[in-house]
Amino acid sequence: MSKSPSVLVAVGANETPKLPRQNYEPRVHTIYNMPVGAGNTTPEDYNFFNGVIQSDTIDGEIPNIYGFLKGNHSYSSPSSLKEIVGVFELDPHVEIVTTDLLVKKISIDTEFIEYSHSEAINDCAFFVKSSLIDHVKFESNPEIFKGVLDSLVRQGKKIYHIAEPLLTAEFNE
Repeated sequence: MSKSPSVLVAVGANETPKLPRQNYEPRVHTIYNMPVGAGNTTPEDYNFFNGVIQSDTIDGEIPNIYGFLKGNHSYSSPSSLKEIVGVFELDPHVEIVTTDLLVKKISIDTEFIEYSHSEAINDCAFFVKSSLIDHVKFESNPEIFKGVLDSLVRQGKKIYHIAEPLLTAEFNE
């Protein structure tokens, strides 16, 4: 049996980054856009994501799959990543995978959770095969993920949407 694909996940900036645990260890490497420098500032997310694409490897090798999550995203279950990777393994023609989200809204002493199709968020997290990574270029834009996904779809890349909330987006109100 061949080993599972390696996955590099880039997580954008957040005041309190999540450190998710996935039942996909050790073939997943997660990089967080952490504050840097004396001013405790964080670089622009689009520069962070582009830097991850250009320079990061897993054990010296290019990852098989890249994932891009905003800083307020986390996995909804310990097996979310395994399910996402499973789609790539089942259909070799799939180049991009997105999922639905659970939206968690926190307000003072109240927490609301609602289910949302990723398209309702307009800036959904996504995963791509490494063969597609040369086509991924993030730009300064409030909806940086949406711009990349739109570009890839216009290029005719095959996208698969998992209609299950495998990711959670957390918002403080």
